[in-house]
Amino acid sequence: MSHDFFRKERRDVFLSRISAPTAERNFYRLRSGTVFQAKNANGAKRFTVTVAGKTLKLKATVSGTTLVITDDTKPNGTPPLLRLTEADMPALQALGLEQKKASLACQVMNRLCADHALASTHSPLISGCVVNNFDASKTYAGERLHLQLKTREPFLNPLASGNEKEAFLIGRIESKECTLIKYLGSTHAIGVNEIVREMGSGIPKPR
Repeated sequence: MSHDFFRKERRDVFLSRISAPTAERNFYRLRSGTVFQAKNANGAKRFTVTVAGKTLKLKATVSGTTLVITDDTKPNGTPPLLRLTEADMPALQALGLEQKKASLACQVMNRLCADHALASTHSPLISGCVVNNFDASKTYAGERLHLQLKTREPFLNPLASGNEKEAFLIGRIESKECTLIKYLGSTHAIGVNEIVREMGSGIPKPR
């Protein structure tokens, strides 16, 4: 079962990853295999959480589609405290309130989601939506994309409120993980529905 993911990208980032149609090539095309990437997919996010009255200094890094959480006070190479995947999130979010307070994994995800909302510069997460609500959010200009993911499933932001329905994926999204990539135009465009192509990606060609 495929899963939808909608994201609006800044125009400069969009153009760095996707080339626009030309006279010789009348379609949008990925410049590489990467469709989206978290701003800190290649770095380390340092933060603190408090569990059972104890404050922990932690570090989050990305390995594939997994968040690797380590004790930031320990030397490099120390075994991680946690490995979290997108598939782990529904079970964590289903826990009761007291269970969440006592869960290191829940506190880690809440902190990463909260920090991302404040500033995504150091975030290992990619934000988007699982439904097309672009028409409800025209405040910020950007280029709108719709992905259908083969197996990956975005997880909802546990701290989201209102109609935003914000969702996250970890690290980066590659074209080989998609059955379809569509460009829906810039913020105020109407009727744009262009398939984005990449040689060898398996993404259907436009007819």
